[in-house]
Amino acid sequence: MEALKGKKILVGITGGIAVYKTASLIRRLTYDYDCEVQVVMTDHAQEFMTPLTFETFTDRPVLTSMWESGQKISTRHIDCVSWADMLLIVPATANIVGKTAAGISDDLLSTMILASEPEKCYFALAMNTRMYQNPFFQKNREALLAAGYSIIEPETGPLASRKEGEGKGRLADEKIILQAINDYFVFRKKLKGKKVLISGGPTREFIDDIRFISNPSTGKMGIALAQAAFQAGASVTLVLGPTQISPSGAFETVRVNTAEEMYKELLSCFDTADIVIMAAAIEDIKPEKRSGKIKKRAIPNEIQLSKTQDILKEMGKRKKDYQRLVGFSVETEHEEASSLQKLKEKNLDFIIVNNPLKKGAAFGHDTNQCVILGKEGFRLETPLMSKQELAKKIISLLAD
Repeated sequence: MEALKGKKILVGITGGIAVYKTASLIRRLTYDYDCEVQVVMTDHAQEFMTPLTFETFTDRPVLTSMWESGQKISTRHIDCVSWADMLLIVPATANIVGKTAAGISDDLLSTMILASEPEKCYFALAMNTRMYQNPFFQKNREALLAAGYSIIEPETGPLASRKEGEGKGRLADEKIILQAINDYFVFRKKLKGKKVLISGGPTREFIDDIRFISNPSTGKMGIALAQAAFQAGASVTLVLGPTQISPSGAFETVRVNTAEEMYKELLSCFDTADIVIMAAAIEDIKPEKRSGKIKKRAIPNEIQLSKTQDILKEMGKRKKDYQRLVGFSVETEHEEASSLQKLKEKNLDFIIVNNPLKKGAAFGHDTNQCVILGKEGFRLETPLMSKQELAKKIISLLAD
């Protein structure tokens, strides 16, 4: 836990029965790890515990409002967030998750969350199982992950209401929360000083001015990788095909449509990149000719197709010794054998193998499950997890 020592942590406490566990966590942060801790409590949190408990452990007054003794402190939400190395919301109720996902800032804590960079916000979830499983909550949870916030999942165990027995919703164990905080500080230094080039999303190969050939890629994996690389301290350029998602993060995003446009943008940045991750689902075929909108009565019986440029293969030819080149492979049969052949032919260091026939994997999902293959027999199979978690795993692998 060395990375945790001496850090400045803003702890937001919301109104859930798990508030009582936060006292021990804050005591560990201040007494064991010499952290500077500033506590912010919502009105509902104060119904469970008084601020005095947390003031005793932190030697700081607990912040509860934008107003102090009737005086408005107009920049308190900005100043505290700027001061902090991390904003930890614990316990994070369904209410605070929903407010964040909706962009609502109607008290001091929710205003601080919106004023903070998503990559330094961690939500330690705690709520009843029924609330956790609610589809509206799950949608909000996924929105936070997509925006670059981090979530410490609740555990399965006895619930506050003894009548309901066990279920998923208990606040994660103190050790798990401390480890997650420490890992954040370790992770954000992993790629410091490195340049990372990432591609994401599909390409569109136009038949006419309206119609095109494409695929179901949403760009979620490429965006998650860009966010993770940025969190790890890298200078990141994301070349993104046409998607409905707007990436969040202080990294450069270049929008393209066709494989040819993606080729030009990626190759113009390739030589200066230390790590290149090709997560885009680039179309392999394109119509040989593009015309104005084809009238229904004039639709041809055949469309002549040709291959698009193999960007990854071209990168493999140009790759220098210090560069790391990672490809993605979508296969439904003989996945690993086919992917290993690609790895060798295209001079890759790693290849991420996806099978879209597996539940929750590959295109269109917020989750993914894959096998990571590398040179000299390296193999790592991952369980089904969020694309944000997988992105951090891939970035950590490349950094290590």
